[in-house]
Amino acid sequence: MDTGQIISRMNRIIDVYFYHRSAHLLHGNMPPGIQNSKGSLQINNKKSNSWRSSFLKHFNLIPSELNRAFSWFKSVDQINRYDRKFMSGYYGASVLQEPQIKAVEKNLCIGNHRNCHIYFTKGNFNADSESNRSMLKHRDDVLKQREKNSLYYNKNLTRNNNSIMKLTNKIKNVMLVDRESSCRSETGKLAAGKVWRNLYLYDNKIFIKKIENDVRNLTVDIMLDSSLSQESRQEIIAEEGYVIAESLTRCQIPVKVYSFCSFHDYTILNLFRDYNETDKNNRIFNYTSSGCNRDGLAVRAALYMMRNSNCSHKILIVLSDGKPNDMQCIPGQANDVEYSYADNVGVNDTALEVRKGLQSGISILGVFTGRKEDLPAAQKIYGRNLVYIKSPGRFADTVGVMLQNELNNLYD
Repeated sequence: MDTGQIISRMNRIIDVYFYHRSAHLLHGNMPPGIQNSKGSLQINNKKSNSWRSSFLKHFNLIPSELNRAFSWFKSVDQINRYDRKFMSGYYGASVLQEPQIKAVEKNLCIGNHRNCHIYFTKGNFNADSESNRSMLKHRDDVLKQREKNSLYYNKNLTRNNNSIMKLTNKIKNVMLVDRESSCRSETGKLAAGKVWRNLYLYDNKIFIKKIENDVRNLTVDIMLDSSLSQESRQEIIAEEGYVIAESLTRCQIPVKVYSFCSFHDYTILNLFRDYNETDKNNRIFNYTSSGCNRDGLAVRAALYMMRNSNCSHKILIVLSDGKPNDMQCIPGQANDVEYSYADNVGVNDTALEVRKGLQSGISILGVFTGRKEDLPAAQKIYGRNLVYIKSPGRFADTVGVMLQNELNNLYD
């Protein structure tokens, strides 16, 4: 909300709830920094701070509606800059500049996620990053958790190497099959036998398109739930993320890996490696848990990023406990409870974002990393495209079958 919108909102509230005279009738009795223009209140930001400060002292005498309105009265840009400065000190510098951030949020932070924010980082801290005791402790915890993740992986090195070998072979077996130079597409020659997929699975790829042998025309995004509910499973999730990424890398499939969590009204996406960073899988061990998880907004952001890929086939793999929970309410709203994001509200919203992704032609697969009692919620979100890892020894086989099925579905 910009300054003009804030002023307009204030004018509407005053018109509805308060008796007042137009500004031009008040002559010289206006507080410093406020001028009249066509009978409406116009505020000069440079001069109004002292008047506003004294006015706010009397909040107890003002109806609750005006109290809430004054949360918008502050400079929104100034608040956002302060929040982002805090995020920079806590999670690392943003990879986007302010104009880019506003453009992204204009596309993503709408609907159920109105007034939320997105923060993209690589977890790197600038020399001038703000730091206090809490921030420094968090950074120290991240370093300690990285060491724990690495030690856990190396402790199970034999098992992990076997898992990578198995998963790599399963993927290669699909990719090396001699295929005809055609694939399912959203355009081309109608495949009558596939029409049912559009009606019941929301699959738009019901046409056959002639292609050159491009079975490698594929990108995979791996998104890790890094909310505090995963605290007891941090080493396992880092291990699983690494095994999948390393297996895909060995098959020369471009991979992007990142985690997500929520803090206040910000959803943070921490990028560990990008598609072209084939030697950066070790960064996945930087994974650590904190905050809450606004899964629907995270999935929406992931799909938004994936649109930048020119590849025909895209897969998003989400490692999550299937339990969206973001109880930090957005301040200044008429009813804070409406913005609590948990239970059915979070599950239904995330399921909706997953369906939107599927309709856009992106494959979305879920790897369940939570407690058994939360499995039904994850199944509601990801449907049949969900696997439940019951034991570490079965990880490669379970995920391998899931990827094999999806690759066959993409190219058949």
